[in-house]
Amino acid sequence: MLLHTSSDLADALRSLQGPVALDTEFHAERRYRPSLMLVQFCDASGPVFVVDAKEVRNLSPIAE
Repeated sequence: MLLHTSSDLADALRSLQGPVALDTEFHAERRYRPSLMLVQFCDASGPVFVVDAKEVRNLSPIAE
């Protein structure tokens, strides 16, 4: 499920239960520093949530 807003992200994070898998995707071509593009996460029961890091700028709720 693709998340486009901070509200979508908050809703997805509230739905998680138990251990969580987390993956990040960076783009570094022609850049001195890689740029975060996607964050993906899910719990054991599923669905996979994909956050567009260019649209959802505040990703700090994921750390909580």
